[in-house]
Amino acid sequence: MNETEPIDFCVALSGPNVGVLYKLFWVTLSRHCNLSATTFHIINKDVPSSVMDVVVGLMQGYTTKVYKLPRVVDASLDFNGYDVDYTCDFMMRSCGICNWACISHFDMWFKKDWLTFARQRIADDVAVIGNHCPIMLVNRAAYKYTTVKFSCAEGMDTGKMLQREMVDLGWRVESYPELNKESDTLAAQEWFHHIGGGGWHYNEPEVSVKFKFAIEKMEELGI
Repeated sequence: MNETEPIDFCVALSGPNVGVLYKLFWVTLSRHCNLSATTFHIINKDVPSSVMDVVVGLMQGYTTKVYKLPRVVDASLDFNGYDVDYTCDFMMRSCGICNWACISHFDMWFKKDWLTFARQRIADDVAVIGNHCPIMLVNRAAYKYTTVKFSCAEGMDTGKMLQREMVDLGWRVESYPELNKESDTLAAQEWFHHIGGGGWHYNEPEVSVKFKFAIEKMEELGI
């Protein structure tokens, strides 16, 4: 257990609501979580430079690195899983050198210090803490021995096959599925709330709903 374990915190940004959703994400993350010994890696998935300037401006005082990684678009898919897999693998390979990487969605807001909660569960035999949907810590030492890496399968979220392989290889996975449901009403959501779909929905009704929710939540939280 090490509450100051160095962490590479990786977030991929995409979609039309990045500006408002990321502000909600960052302010609540920095307000509630211990971010010491944390390096931030922001993956720009075709987000305008003006929005990225705002994102980086919010994070002044923290070590932040930005990468451009264009989206891989397949118009035949409702959910472009290949792009997600490719991005997560890029984070593990190219974003920092810490033993542990945090891979996080940005369409969420924090209520308590999830990062310390996760760090307290770090151990030599643990490969994953949490779930890709919406936030997880991944042990790079375990990841480098896997064959599956990140990959989507029908009916399974990104990272599920990876977790199964890690268990088969003898590692422990602490997934805490009760903390990874898309709901703001469940008592289990004491740590954070995942809005869901904020980074890849481009249809106008969905965009409007996410934008309205984020604005109202920021007003409620005094952001």
